[in-house]
Parts: sequence; structure tokens; C-alpha cells
Amino acid sequence: MSADEMAKLNWTIVLSKGALSELIKAGFAVIEDRTAANGQTVIWLYEVDAR
Repeated sequence: MSADEMAKLNWTIVLSKGALSELIKAGFAVIEDRTAANGQTVIWLYEVDAR
């Protein structure tokens, strides 16, 4: 993705699936993840201990 494309979306960084998953894991347990057919969209299902 070009810098201009990122600016249009107001994005400041683009992370890989692995990098983003590692950031989100803090305090959460990954139940499942799915990648969309476009190969660029990932949806994660997490569980958090609400105690």
C-alpha cells in the first residue's frame, strides 16, 4: 500500500497478521481467526477473562 493510499484511509501503520495478532493477545485468548477470500482481511475471535 502506498503512503498516499494509507493517508486517504488515515492509517499510520500497516501490520502483518502475525504482528497484529501478537499486539492483540495481551490480556486476550485467541479462540479462532479467519482470513477472508481477498487474503487481506482477518477476523479474530478472542476471549477475555472479565473478572
